[in-house]
Amino acid sequence: MEGASELGQITSVDVNKDILIDSLKAQNARLKKLLRETAEERDRYKSLWETNRIQNEFSEKERKANRRLEQEKKQERLLSGVKSDGVPIAHAADSIRSYDEMCVVLDKLKNTGRMGIRNWAMFRCGICFGLRASDLVKLKWGWIMDDDGEFRDRIPVVESKTSKINRCFISDAIKETLTEYRKWLGGRNCSPDDYIFSKNNGGRLQEQSYSRYLKSAGKEAGLPIHISSHTMRKSFANIVLCCHDGGASDNTIRDIQGLLGHADVRVTMKYLKETTLRYDAARKEVSDFVLGRTDVNELVITQQKNNDDVYKVCMEILEKVA
Repeated sequence: MEGASELGQITSVDVNKDILIDSLKAQNARLKKLLRETAEERDRYKSLWETNRIQNEFSEKERKANRRLEQEKKQERLLSGVKSDGVPIAHAADSIRSYDEMCVVLDKLKNTGRMGIRNWAMFRCGICFGLRASDLVKLKWGWIMDDDGEFRDRIPVVESKTSKINRCFISDAIKETLTEYRKWLGGRNCSPDDYIFSKNNGGRLQEQSYSRYLKSAGKEAGLPIHISSHTMRKSFANIVLCCHDGGASDNTIRDIQGLLGHADVRVTMKYLKETTLRYDAARKEVSDFVLGRTDVNELVITQQKNNDDVYKVCMEILEKVA
């Protein structure tokens, strides 16, 4: 009986050992399969990543090439003065350069047919307000004058382009101009709800129509500047630059930025012809230095200057190169 019991134990152990070996083999096979699949997955992801990298690199090169091509085309169009569709590129409006030029344009406008006095008044008020033409044409008499027929001190204008509120001061020049204009109207189209600068029938004047009057007046005047409806706004900015607070300074430019309602001062700088001239003068100074035409040898700032001093230096440079 004892022998039979011992034999049963040995057989049970052998069976358990075989089962354990088979289980280990199965686990080993599963691990090998898992490692193989993991390696394949890793290689697949690596291949996809490399493919995406190459595609992105190619796409970036293609984008850069397209950007360069577009820039070259734009450069060619600017030099030719014609857009890609064959339409001539519109010239940016210029500011008037002097009081005499302003008077010449006003005189020409006053003689542009039966609505000449309106065109004259709109140009004068446009310069004084500094508004865009789209905001000028929507002004109504009731905004400018109260119920007693007196001019208000200022008016809030919601700008069409930006929806910002521009609180415009009604200056003496505006009052004088509109007084003469109302006298010419003789009570016609002068009710509070009437547009100030209306068509002959009282309808709202289109800014494009007025711009054509300005362009025609500019050509008749023979001025070497491009005049359009935006000339009024640019002239306002340049008059402030030259006449306000002692001339050009950082504070003046900031004032102009606020008056024009620009969020970015760089937009304001584009309005200022004087700024462009100062930039040109600075570039000429660099050119003179490179050509050995200056007395400067060492590039050392010997003295700190404020904005007004810098402006004086720029003006001296302008006088030299003029």
